Amino acid sequence: MVEEEHPANPRAAVPIVFSGIFGLGNIFVFSGVFTFLVECYPLYAASALAANSFARSSFAAAFPLFGVQMYNKLGYQWASSLLAFLALAMAPFHPFGGGEQQAGIWKPVKASRWDDGTSSGEM
Repeated sequence: MVEEEHPANPRAAVPIVFSGIFGLGNIFVFSGVFTFLVECYPLYAASALAANSFARSSFAAAFPLFGVQMYNKLGYQWASSLLAFLALAMAPFHPFGGGEQQAGIWKPVKASRWDDGTSSGEM
Protein backbone atom coordinates (compact mmCIF):
# COMPACT_ATOMS: atom_id res chain seq x y z
CA MET A 1 0.00 0.00 0.00
CA VAL A 2 1.11 3.49 -0.77
CA GLU A 3 0.82 5.94 2.08
CA GLU A 4 -1.09 9.10 1.33
CA GLU A 5 0.77 12.32 1.75
CA HIS A 6 -0.83 14.89 3.99
CA PRO A 7 -1.96 17.98 2.13
CA ALA A 8 0.06 21.14 2.72
CA ASN A 9 -3.08 23.14 3.48
CA PRO A 10 -5.45 22.17 6.27
CA ARG A 11 -8.97 21.20 5.45
CA ALA A 12 -11.47 24.03 5.20
CA ALA A 13 -13.20 23.08 8.45
CA VAL A 14 -10.12 23.58 10.64
CA PRO A 15 -9.79 27.38 10.20
CA ILE A 16 -13.56 27.76 10.51
CA VAL A 17 -13.67 25.84 13.80
CA PHE A 18 -10.76 27.74 15.32
CA SER A 19 -12.13 31.07 14.10
CA GLY A 20 -15.29 30.22 16.02
CA ILE A 21 -13.27 29.44 19.15
CA PHE A 22 -11.35 32.72 18.75
CA GLY A 23 -14.60 34.65 18.28
CA LEU A 24 -16.11 33.03 21.37
CA GLY A 25 -13.04 34.06 23.37
CA ASN A 26 -13.45 37.63 22.14
CA ILE A 27 -17.08 37.65 23.21
CA PHE A 28 -16.11 36.42 26.69
CA VAL A 29 -13.40 39.08 27.07
CA PHE A 30 -15.58 41.93 25.80
CA SER A 31 -18.56 40.96 27.93
CA GLY A 32 -16.32 40.72 30.99
CA VAL A 33 -14.80 44.14 30.35
CA PHE A 34 -18.18 45.72 29.65
CA THR A 35 -19.69 44.21 32.79
CA PHE A 36 -16.73 45.41 34.85
CA LEU A 37 -17.08 48.96 33.53
CA VAL A 38 -20.84 49.08 34.09
CA GLU A 39 -20.49 47.73 37.64
CA CYS A 40 -17.68 50.13 38.56
CA TYR A 41 -19.26 53.25 37.06
CA PRO A 42 -23.03 52.76 37.32
CA LEU A 43 -23.97 56.39 36.72
CA TYR A 44 -21.34 56.93 34.04
CA ALA A 45 -21.64 53.54 32.32
CA ALA A 46 -22.33 55.03 28.90
CA SER A 47 -19.28 57.29 29.16
CA ALA A 48 -17.08 54.43 30.37
CA LEU A 49 -18.20 52.21 27.50
CA ALA A 50 -17.69 55.06 25.02
CA ALA A 51 -14.15 55.65 26.34
CA ASN A 52 -13.45 51.93 26.02
CA SER A 53 -14.74 51.93 22.45
CA PHE A 54 -12.70 55.03 21.58
CA ALA A 55 -9.49 53.56 23.00
CA ARG A 56 -10.05 50.21 21.26
CA SER A 57 -10.81 51.93 17.94
CA SER A 58 -7.76 54.20 18.30
CA PHE A 59 -5.46 51.20 18.74
CA ALA A 60 -7.13 49.44 15.81
CA ALA A 61 -6.64 52.52 13.61
CA ALA A 62 -3.01 53.07 14.65
CA PHE A 63 -1.77 49.47 14.36
CA PRO A 64 -1.73 49.32 10.53
CA LEU A 65 0.56 52.35 10.52
CA PHE A 66 3.39 50.44 12.21
CA GLY A 67 2.35 46.77 12.12
CA VAL A 68 3.82 45.84 8.73
CA GLN A 69 7.18 47.45 9.47
CA MET A 70 7.31 45.84 12.91
CA TYR A 71 6.68 42.36 11.50
CA ASN A 72 9.19 42.90 8.67
CA LYS A 73 11.96 44.04 11.03
CA LEU A 74 11.36 41.73 14.00
CA GLY A 75 9.99 38.67 12.24
CA TYR A 76 6.78 36.87 13.11
CA GLN A 77 8.00 35.28 16.33
CA TRP A 78 9.47 38.39 17.97
CA ALA A 79 6.77 40.78 16.77
CA SER A 80 4.04 38.50 18.08
CA SER A 81 5.97 38.00 21.33
CA LEU A 82 6.31 41.77 21.72
CA LEU A 83 2.55 42.20 21.36
CA ALA A 84 1.95 39.37 23.85
CA PHE A 85 4.34 40.95 26.37
CA LEU A 86 2.62 44.33 26.00
CA ALA A 87 -0.77 42.70 26.57
CA LEU A 88 0.60 40.89 29.62
CA ALA A 89 2.02 44.14 30.99
CA MET A 90 -1.40 45.81 30.70
CA ALA A 91 -3.26 42.91 32.34
CA PRO A 92 -4.09 43.46 36.01
CA PHE A 93 -2.81 40.64 38.17
CA HIS A 94 -1.80 40.12 41.78
CA PRO A 95 1.44 38.08 41.86
CA PHE A 96 1.51 37.70 45.64
CA GLY A 97 -2.20 37.35 46.31
CA GLY A 98 -3.48 39.77 48.90
CA GLY A 99 -6.60 40.62 46.98
CA GLU A 100 -8.56 40.83 50.22
CA GLN A 101 -6.52 43.80 51.43
CA GLN A 102 -6.95 45.69 48.18
CA ALA A 103 -10.64 44.92 47.71
CA GLY A 104 -11.57 48.40 48.93
CA ILE A 105 -10.03 50.15 45.93
CA TRP A 106 -12.23 48.19 43.48
CA LYS A 107 -15.57 49.12 45.01
CA PRO A 108 -18.00 50.87 42.66
CA VAL A 109 -17.80 54.63 42.43
CA LYS A 110 -20.29 56.24 44.76
CA ALA A 111 -22.39 58.85 43.08
CA SER A 112 -22.46 62.35 44.41
CA ARG A 113 -25.64 64.16 45.27
CA TRP A 114 -27.61 66.06 42.68
CA ASP A 115 -27.83 69.83 42.91
CA ASP A 116 -31.24 69.64 44.58
CA GLY A 117 -29.85 67.50 47.43
CA THR A 118 -31.45 64.21 46.46
CA SER A 119 -29.41 61.05 46.33
CA SER A 120 -28.34 59.81 42.92
CA GLY A 121 -28.31 56.09 43.57
CA GLU A 122 -25.62 55.48 46.16
CA MET A 123 -24.67 51.88 46.62
